[in-house]
Amino acid sequence: MEKGRGDIDKFIEYTLLQIDGLESLMSLVIKKVNQDELDDAKYILQVLTKKYPSNFQIFNILGVVLKRKKEYQEALKAFTRAAEISPKFTPAVMNIGNLFITIGKLERAIDSFNAAIEIDPNIVSAYNLKGKVLSKMMMFADAEVCFNKAIEIDDKNLDVKYNLAALYYNTRRYSEAFKLIEYLSEIVPDNITYLLFKARVLENIGRVNEAIEVIKSILMQNPNNIESIISLANIYANKLKDNMSAKNLYLEYYSKNPDSVVLMQKLCFFLMNIIHKKGCVDELDLAVSIGRRLLKFTKEKHFYSSILQLLFLESLCHDEYEKLGDQKDLMLDAIEDGTLTSLIFSMSRVKSIEDRIQVIECHKYLGKRLEEKALKRPIKKKIRQRLSNKKRIGMFSSYLSNTPVGYFAWPVIEKIDRTKFEVYCYSASPYTDEVRIEMENTADKFTSYGMYDHEYEVAQLMYEDQLDIVFEMGGITANHRMGAFAYKIAPIQVSWLGYPQSVGLPTSIDYILTDKYILPQDQRLIIEKPLVMPESWVVIDKVGFDKVNIVNDIPEDRCGVLTFGTLNAPYKYTQEAIAAWAEIMKMVPNSRFLCVRQHSRYKVFKDNFIMHMGKYGITQDRIVFIATDVNHLECYNYIDIALDTFPHTGGTTTCETLWMGVPLVTLVGQCFFERISYSNLSNVELSDLCASSVEEYKKIAVGLAYDKERRRALRRTLRDVILRSPLGQPERFVRNFEAKILEVI
Repeated sequence: MEKGRGDIDKFIEYTLLQIDGLESLMSLVIKKVNQDELDDAKYILQVLTKKYPSNFQIFNILGVVLKRKKEYQEALKAFTRAAEISPKFTPAVMNIGNLFITIGKLERAIDSFNAAIEIDPNIVSAYNLKGKVLSKMMMFADAEVCFNKAIEIDDKNLDVKYNLAALYYNTRRYSEAFKLIEYLSEIVPDNITYLLFKARVLENIGRVNEAIEVIKSILMQNPNNIESIISLANIYANKLKDNMSAKNLYLEYYSKNPDSVVLMQKLCFFLMNIIHKKGCVDELDLAVSIGRRLLKFTKEKHFYSSILQLLFLESLCHDEYEKLGDQKDLMLDAIEDGTLTSLIFSMSRVKSIEDRIQVIECHKYLGKRLEEKALKRPIKKKIRQRLSNKKRIGMFSSYLSNTPVGYFAWPVIEKIDRTKFEVYCYSASPYTDEVRIEMENTADKFTSYGMYDHEYEVAQLMYEDQLDIVFEMGGITANHRMGAFAYKIAPIQVSWLGYPQSVGLPTSIDYILTDKYILPQDQRLIIEKPLVMPESWVVIDKVGFDKVNIVNDIPEDRCGVLTFGTLNAPYKYTQEAIAAWAEIMKMVPNSRFLCVRQHSRYKVFKDNFIMHMGKYGITQDRIVFIATDVNHLECYNYIDIALDTFPHTGGTTTCETLWMGVPLVTLVGQCFFERISYSNLSNVELSDLCASSVEEYKKIAVGLAYDKERRRALRRTLRDVILRSPLGQPERFVRNFEAKILEVI
């Protein structure tokens, strides 16, 4: 109906003069909706609502059209008007409930379904949808009641039984889930949804080969079913630890479905997860080529932007990264789709004070959402009763193992005064190693949660441990459970270690552990109250800091050229930092730059780094790459001066650099994540290597390059200096840590 609105009005008037004119127009509206011509459908219905203001059917269909157009407030008005005109008209009431689900107002959705049930106590769809909403809210017992009531009314309703099977699965009642999905698969043997669910249950009860056969049977009949391909690849990678079979499967079907956004996104995610695995040779290069194709699908950008942020930053594809859009939009997309770990990438891209405040505000927005969610379903609290007078400390992180968090958490776990304190540890990671085992044996209690345990369940169980204070040590990194802290599981909650700035829970995280160096001077750049350690905020101990031999001679004396370098993560590399590194090298003739990362095995990473340095006048022959999987500390023996990334500085990497006798130059910024190296250097009496501007950063680095005697002395003595400093004395640190705890509990 490509006409002016005047022509449409005339057409409507003419049609209404005919016998069954209204019926004809309503049929036309349905046709328009089916053809996705929603603007025309909306206009016709709006005209009809004026001519028939008491026709509830017109208002109801208008609501459907407006909802399709994502005009949610107007849709709600239309549905509400339909229900007002005809209070017993359950479709309008059900549509209101569905709309509330769409906009995330789940409690109001339940109210609507309850209203529909009050009108018609035998309305199966209301019980079913109410059960689905309750399941989404993790209120499984109430949801089960709804599903069973729906089945009582209509024992033949397969959708309800499928939702009940899903509930059994989500509550780990796998035998009940399997029994029900077996029944459904027999009733409708070709239903792909049922078969995939059956495979998932089989996988979780250890019958992996049977799960594979079920999925292969789907692909025999439906060779391009993307969901089946992804499920099979996940089994190969996660259950059988066969990454190459998973990769080959993905590539086989990608060649047949080259424009599938879902498949490209999943393939990129898979490849990024294995780029550091042994035997991988082209995974990052392949992921970049697919990621560049994904950029063409701009309508679905929010769907894949998080994985592309990681991909393009880790591969140094900065031009492609800029095409993803505005930083604020990327952060809000991450919050909306739940890919929260990508928020950390925003830290390395800040340039102005407004950018920095924006990062804080987006984290605060996330935190408020989590706190509002927790308020809607509080955990069950009771009077605290404990026989012991010891203060009970909780430490939560999915990285309590041989990881940076584990390095710095270990001294507290091992050396806390157990006449005064108990340490309870919590992790949501299934992975274990020697450090994790030692932590489990040393902590007063060590609880491991499943990777899929819900935050509500975690919060309830942690609360029941009656902690006096709990340290959240993961932020929104992988396998986090930050939402659990929104339930206020301990009287005092503190952020520390795992996330380099405020995590964003404005009322439930009380403090952030810091020191006087890291603490931002601008109060707008921190959300929690600062809990300021008297010296360092971390300490080096035996875990993670092996006594790898330091070669006493500086590399310049051994090789005849001075070597700058970095071991920092590539997502922290910025054009400004790379430009500064290049300028420094130009002022130190014949110097070279050593880049040590596992990424260095990939062509795209090396080509991009060479290209970026080349823009600022550094030729390829002055750049050296080392790709190492193990013993990376030994690589510091080839670096004369480490150049820090900025604005997002090193943390653990800076400690490692100093531990190996290598001086590091850093640029001190305004935010927490811009000041971590500043703290490490200041605590070993090297604050003169901390710059307040890019020009000073370059000046310090060049000055150090021409001061061989100082570098020789640091190489010989810096480890001993650390061991005498606040950064290297675990007992001293832990006593300060204990004192800070007693200040606030």
